[in-house]
Amino acid sequence: MNYFSLEVAGCKRELPIISISPKIKIASFNLLGDVELVDKCAKLLVAKVKDIPFEIMVGPEVKVVPLVHRMADIMGQKKYVIFRKNIMPYMVNPVTSKVKPSLVLDSIDAKELA
Repeated sequence: MNYFSLEVAGCKRELPIISISPKIKIASFNLLGDVELVDKCAKLLVAKVKDIPFEIMVGPEVKVVPLVHRMADIMGQKKYVIFRKNIMPYMVNPVTSKVKPSLVLDSIDAKELA
């Protein structure tokens, strides 16, 4: 297997080159489960946004969740909101975007954004 060398936030990673079609290959990057990389990236991002006023952090599922979580933790935020791709059974009156791909938000979380 071939690999692509990547350095982000002082972390070196060897990304496997994955074929996604007969003519297209990508370097597969997965932040999920990489505690060191999440922590270092979150600290760098917090340093860039710490002076920007905001009410709540928002992110799309799934791969960004650990990053948003760590950033919220560092910034002392008690809550953040994650948009889902599909309506989930636990959602109360879900709110869905009108554009494709759609994003879904539980109405309980939507109140945080109002």
